[in-house]
Amino acid sequence: EGKEGETLKKPLTVAAAIENQGTSSVAQTMWVRGYIVGFCGGKDKVTFVDSASVHAVTTRTNVALADSIGEKDKGRVVIVKLPDGFIREDVNLPDHPENYGKRLTVSGMLMPYNNLPGVVDVCGASSREDLRGFPLYVIE
Repeated sequence: EGKEGETLKKPLTVAAAIENQGTSSVAQTMWVRGYIVGFCGGKDKVTFVDSASVHAVTTRTNVALADSIGEKDKGRVVIVKLPDGFIREDVNLPDHPENYGKRLTVSGMLMPYNNLPGVVDVCGASSREDLRGFPLYVIE
């Protein structure tokens, strides 16, 4: 089972991921779970979407996660930097507007992205599963 954040079955909440942000020298890799509520459109800028506005999203490189679907406070989200590959292809909002409001669980380093709390160096760029067949991210 492991400690909170160490496994897919025990991910951190978005609030816990924000509290545990590090820097490039002390960042830790953890599992984080939250609802897709928008994206980061630049330094310090979070754009929240809803079912009507999600079709206008053009940013494929990241998504914003929150602990609740209706969140509108940029201080309560983490930005997941989507690496090139399967996870970006599967998760990004322009290609998959149906992902708005879905829960995403990912493993990555807890460190800022565009001056906002982030999850970067996300696993799953070249494969949807690790060598043992375990998923590297889950969208539900």
